[in-house]
Amino acid sequence: MTVPLQSRRMFESSDQALLDNIERLMRIPCSKRGKRKLSETGNTMSDSDSRSCIDRGTQLMVTIRVGDDEAIGIVAANGQSPASNVRQWDRWLVSTDGSNGRGLTFAAPKPNDYALALDFVDFQGSITGDFAELLTRGSIYMATRLEPESGTSWLSVKLGRGQSPRTTLAALRRPSIWQQVAAVYSDLIGRSVTERAQPWSVALPLDNELAQRGRIRVGSTLWGRLPENSVKSDLLKQQVSSFGGDPLRIESLYSLITNGNKHARKIGVAAEYDFENQTLIGAQYTLRVPEPPMAQN
Repeated sequence: MTVPLQSRRMFESSDQALLDNIERLMRIPCSKRGKRKLSETGNTMSDSDSRSCIDRGTQLMVTIRVGDDEAIGIVAANGQSPASNVRQWDRWLVSTDGSNGRGLTFAAPKPNDYALALDFVDFQGSITGDFAELLTRGSIYMATRLEPESGTSWLSVKLGRGQSPRTTLAALRRPSIWQQVAAVYSDLIGRSVTERAQPWSVALPLDNELAQRGRIRVGSTLWGRLPENSVKSDLLKQQVSSFGGDPLRIESLYSLITNGNKHARKIGVAAEYDFENQTLIGAQYTLRVPEPPMAQN
């Protein structure tokens, strides 16, 4: 799989900037970064209440964006939550100072998730069309307000058990996307991916211009099931290179996050692919940053 680009570009930010961000955040006590928190009702929330399949209770994640836009982002739990099954995150690019985006992740679905997500992204009006169709096939699992990597807000839906990503994309009038997703995800994990694999997510942008261009994002945490070894990192480097990214930067980034800890928890956990008019234009990978022993309970 190769995505043609006019030129081969480097990531926006230096490894040192990323290291500085991570080290600064890791010096913040876990209690102030959402290890345990209070909902608006005043109820104490345990990690198991609100952790999603992406974060699994971690406090810090890193995103890698390649393709149409290239960037490295920070995703940090901020300890706030509007409900017991929700975590809130601050998001920014390594190349910028401060938080310029936020996100909510939803764990076990609850009836009020939909309303919380719409309020969080400041959505005005009623959900119709593709959004309405998508919500019949799953539940809200992420709401992102002004995602730094793409500059837009998103609503992401985790497809329900038994819901096929192929038929879902066909129902959204994007029938040719599934074969591309299956191919690129198969390349990433080194084995064939079928529509029976679980889980899958589909996200739509809250931007009229992008919606008119058919922008959609399809992803999965299947990547996170792979053991952290040289095979996994080599496959990622190959895919990043096919998008015009720098594989050596990926190698150094992985080394930076694991910090030489061979027994670290899973690092690479989610891979998502963006399409416009049913053409693959970019990828976004999410890495968990393991907490050092002194920060763990």
